[in-house]
Amino acid sequence: MKAFAYLGMAVVLLAGVASAAGEQAPVDPPQVAPEVTSSQAPVVFSSSTNLVPVPVVVRDSSGHAVGTLGAEDFQLYDGGKLQAISRFSVEKFDSSESVKTRAKGMGVSPAGQEDAPAMVADTTQDRFVALLVDDINLSPVDFIRGRNAALHFIDTLQPDQRVAIYSASGKTALGFTGDRDQLRQALESVNAVDASVHYSIPIPAPDPPCHVTYYNQDRAVYQNATVLGCPDGGTLDADDAITFGEINHLMKTWGDADELAYLKSLSDLVARMSAVPGQRSILLVSPGIYVPVRFQGQFRDILSSAVRGKVVISGVDARGVAGSGVYTASKSSAPTQRLDPNELGDQQHGGEFMADLTSGTGGIYVHSDNDLDGAIQRAESVPEFVYLLAFSPSDLRFDGKRHLLDVRLKNPRGFTVQARAGYFADNAAADPADKAKQQLEEAFFSSQEVNGLPVQLRTRFFKDGDDATLTVTAKVDATKLPFRKEDGRNRDNLTLVVGLFDPDGNFISAYRKEIEMSLKDATLDAWMKSGIETATDFNVKPGKYLVRLVVRDSEGSSMAEQSTGVEIPW
Repeated sequence: MKAFAYLGMAVVLLAGVASAAGEQAPVDPPQVAPEVTSSQAPVVFSSSTNLVPVPVVVRDSSGHAVGTLGAEDFQLYDGGKLQAISRFSVEKFDSSESVKTRAKGMGVSPAGQEDAPAMVADTTQDRFVALLVDDINLSPVDFIRGRNAALHFIDTLQPDQRVAIYSASGKTALGFTGDRDQLRQALESVNAVDASVHYSIPIPAPDPPCHVTYYNQDRAVYQNATVLGCPDGGTLDADDAITFGEINHLMKTWGDADELAYLKSLSDLVARMSAVPGQRSILLVSPGIYVPVRFQGQFRDILSSAVRGKVVISGVDARGVAGSGVYTASKSSAPTQRLDPNELGDQQHGGEFMADLTSGTGGIYVHSDNDLDGAIQRAESVPEFVYLLAFSPSDLRFDGKRHLLDVRLKNPRGFTVQARAGYFADNAAADPADKAKQQLEEAFFSSQEVNGLPVQLRTRFFKDGDDATLTVTAKVDATKLPFRKEDGRNRDNLTLVVGLFDPDGNFISAYRKEIEMSLKDATLDAWMKSGIETATDFNVKPGKYLVRLVVRDSEGSSMAEQSTGVEIPW
């Protein structure tokens, strides 16, 4: 779809002013600034939240995925407000059970049994599982527990499974193979980094060293926290400039580096998996991470890439019941250590990260379970059906906050729903120019009508066979603009964003137009009478469209937001 824009009044009106005075239009000397300049360009929106994908898995009372529902069966709420589902599809995967049944029918026994025959040559190699083990955020003891469970998983591979081994730090990378010896060797080569050593700050005796988690680092450096708690009742106070200077050093040396390494490893793996044929899943052995606001965009990109690439991500928290000690395959194992209360912030946010990542791609997140062997087996199982819902938030807000989602069935029928629990909106910009741009974008994607400026919005169309030209005209009442007098000129700038949505609220295209005015008094008088008019043409196909217009002036920062529907018949 192409769009063309022009500013009618900038040329026509100036000529009309001179004609009314019975004179030829004056020509300013080259060194004199023009009264009006205008520009227009396609809008490239920075926000990725216009269309929010929401994968959903529905299971019956037996735990089997249900694949017979339609869009009309679902209700989707954003912050408690019902949203229109603008896109809907259902993806069908081979479930783990169906793959096992197929292998059995071909005379192939599960791998790992002593009496298993050699792999059948024509077995379809269509199950790809990438193990991403977290060597950054797990303690050495918990890491060994998770690694041992992953090794047990390797021993149970099916003949058609191919597994890859990656570490969160990026230090280990083994591509897909069915060779168990290679897989075991790669897993055993990964060792955890003891983050408590990196993040410990000595504080005056008799207090022990203070373990400053990444969450606390971010609070101190970016959120201006003044007091941080330490184990055993100690504290770090902002009055201690050396201590908080050390925290800033930790953030720059270890915290951000570890965070970015984790996100990069996950992002790279999703990209690799998206190019693999067949059933694609990532099994993340990790407690999750705290993602600060400044890195939320990267997390959203990972989630979106996984959804587009049909990569199912599941996760297992290798700590089991927090602080459970030595690895065991029994659920009866009781915790032997108490959870450090100062790590609750990291753990809460880490759990939210894992829940959003797994439910947001159709996977599951297994935690608080000491049966890690069973946890990995459950997490590795891919659901047979995943519904892909999407919606455009009715009121977009750049608040940097997590927006809660709730997906329900109109008629539950005993089914359970597993869906993405939330999403993060972009954070508010700090630079004044970026704030103004973000304000326009937020207003454009809103459904509100705002009359801070008096604006008339009109549409008309012309058909040419199966094509049409839709003209959107905006006329601004110049009498309400707060012109600023400077050097004998009347100055103000208008920014307009005009664009189209389809009937389901999906963004189609938009143009941003800048009108810079430095008007002489005679010109301003004429504009006060006639108004400022500008038009944009869109080449479209016949159909229904929602036209959205946002206007903002630079002097008063006043806004106008309007919408109108138009239908072009076939």
